[in-house]
Amino acid sequence: VETVLKALRASGMAPEKARKKPVVLPWSTRPEYLEQQKQEDEQLRAMREELSRLQREAADKTVDGGAAAQPEGTAGGEQPAGEPFGKDLRVTEAPAGFDGTPAQGEGMQAPGAQTQPLRILDIGTGSGCILLSLLAALPQATGVAADISLAALKVARTNAQALGLANRVRFYHSDLGQSLPQGVRYDVVVSNPPYIPAGDIAALAQDVQREPRLALDGGTDGLDIYRRLVAQAPQLLKPGGLLALEIGIHEGDAVRGLCRQAGLGCVAVLPDFAGVERVVLAAEEGAKYADFILGLEKPEGV
Repeated sequence: VETVLKALRASGMAPEKARKKPVVLPWSTRPEYLEQQKQEDEQLRAMREELSRLQREAADKTVDGGAAAQPEGTAGGEQPAGEPFGKDLRVTEAPAGFDGTPAQGEGMQAPGAQTQPLRILDIGTGSGCILLSLLAALPQATGVAADISLAALKVARTNAQALGLANRVRFYHSDLGQSLPQGVRYDVVVSNPPYIPAGDIAALAQDVQREPRLALDGGTDGLDIYRRLVAQAPQLLKPGGLLALEIGIHEGDAVRGLCRQAGLGCVAVLPDFAGVERVVLAAEEGAKYADFILGLEKPEGV
């Protein structure tokens, strides 16, 4: 999801992520200010006490028939210069944006971003987590969720409703792209298909084995679904569209080769946070995503 969003933004297909102003604590809450304020309050109290003493002395002299004395440094009853009498210097209001309101311009379409809504296809959607995450991040996008499992589609629909995204998603019971509307093409095709070699499933962690076998079994070498899916991609993508796939360990070179055979000659294989090859991005050579994709993989030694 993160990689697809970066590709869309880098190619001008989606607005840049809104940058919120950093939250800065008001100065009045910082310890150094509180200590400074304490000292100023003590000085102010001492000054007021001294002023009261001087006023009492002046009043006593007036009663005795003398002229009223002025506090040193004042004229005509004015307060001594620089004294903050009657003025609270503490800052109590929060800085701009502290209340969580969007900063000016936030959420506006970035210059150069396309005006037509993006159309995203998620093949083998399962719970819908990939497509729904993309739609949540791209408020103008629409999506199609396809899965061979009706039970999975039911879960995805429930999640879409819970997230308030159901009005931007259509669900299709389909073996890959087989039963999707004919002639409809998509800006982005994403998929996290079954990619575990059949012989490795028994050795998987127990929590993974609780997944339906249909969601795990990628055939003898784990590549069965990729062979079919990548072959269909040119008919599913708009010209210059983006294909994004999750892959299993050690499958990067094989899937890269499949993409090139299908005419998607611009390919990058990216690692996950553990350093394991996990994502394949592919597009036609010369597509708007080409510069971004080529920049993701650097030749050895560069």
